[in-house]
Amino acid sequence: MNLNPFAISGLLTGVSSVLFGLFVYSREPGKKLYRLWLLFALSVSIWGFGGFAIGIAQDPNLALFFWRTAYIGVIFVPALFYHFVVIFLGLLRRHSLILVYTLSSCFLIADTTPLLIPGTTWMFDQFYFLYPRGPVYSYFVLYFFIMVIVSHAELWLFMKKTQDKLK
Repeated sequence: MNLNPFAISGLLTGVSSVLFGLFVYSREPGKKLYRLWLLFALSVSIWGFGGFAIGIAQDPNLALFFWRTAYIGVIFVPALFYHFVVIFLGLLRRHSLILVYTLSSCFLIADTTPLLIPGTTWMFDQFYFLYPRGPVYSYFVLYFFIMVIVSHAELWLFMKKTQDKLK
């Protein structure tokens, strides 16, 4: 087994995400917000454990399988984070939630093909990195960052509105 920093970081991400998700969920398992946080944490943990498997894979085809598996988690991180923010803030965003889950589902389908991750290459004499990237990859990265920005903007706007009410 080739235990390198990439593999170790994936393992730590996976374990800590599962533990933190279960800890939050155990506080009030009946609440939708806590279930969403658990799903978000599990999505991150799939990414992390996938990174661990990528880091120790000694075969490019096996590494490609693990990259695609890890991306199952990565693909749903933006949708689940946005959904968590919407529920946390008590916002009504039904149509935008349908859109983000639809987009994530489309990227999930692309993940099963070379459209997202067509192959791997040996990097840093340690692990197989996802390269080249497929034609859909840039759109996924753009979607990921837009959803992170939108989610944080929702939080910021809510905070600003709340502060204005307190004045």
